[in-house]
Amino acid sequence: VTTTLKEKYRATSKVKVTFDSNAPKIDVRHLYVEVSLVEPTAFDHCYNSDQGSKSREAVFLKLGKDVSVRGEKIDLCLVFKRNDRGEIPGTVAIVGPAGSGKTVAVTKKLPIEWSNDLFLPGAQLLFVIPVRSASERHEQVRHGDLETTGCSSLEELLRKTHRELHDESMQVVMTFLAKNDDASKVVFIVDGLDEAHMQTNNILYKLITRQLDGISPRYRVLITARPCPTVKWLREEGIVDRHISLAG
Repeated sequence: VTTTLKEKYRATSKVKVTFDSNAPKIDVRHLYVEVSLVEPTAFDHCYNSDQGSKSREAVFLKLGKDVSVRGEKIDLCLVFKRNDRGEIPGTVAIVGPAGSGKTVAVTKKLPIEWSNDLFLPGAQLLFVIPVRSASERHEQVRHGDLETTGCSSLEELLRKTHRELHDESMQVVMTFLAKNDDASKVVFIVDGLDEAHMQTNNILYKLITRQLDGISPRYRVLITARPCPTVKWLREEGIVDRHISLAG
């Protein structure tokens, strides 16, 4: 299963960046290569954080080849690095306005880096869950309303977003997720959480809050979203261990 997932992500390593059909594809890893730590005030226009937030850590980054705000260069592959107390965050949220590069960096670049053992090399399973794709049914998009589309379990959600995993592979995955006792071995990337309806009976809610029936809560979650009430609430409740504000 690990090999199947890695092959899938390697196959998406090159993308078109123009509408010219004759233009060559560009390696995703060459699109966004520099990330810099910047002052929180640089992001006041795109996210207003509450002083009373229970979130343990807030990080402010600038993503892109041309870094206009001076700051310390940071490898985005280290989003799960230990904090000052030596703790590894279980849930990381990367939040930024439209066009800041979240989706390409997190759902394209990081999975490719994982497939080459450069991002969380100890992880055996990495799943990318695009909220919009997970919400499609009969070619209609119900943004994030996964319950109405029939995703009442994690298995159904993974079948919808990872069609390369056939029945036998899916059985292996679900057995592993039920018994796993090492959070470093499983990563879920949830892209576009701002498009989701986060009712308490929603499968995404259960995934992020680690309340999945029959599934070990030992896994890591990486969320991308535009500034939205959902992420704000996750921070206030202390569910997000590390909050990263991103500007492109």
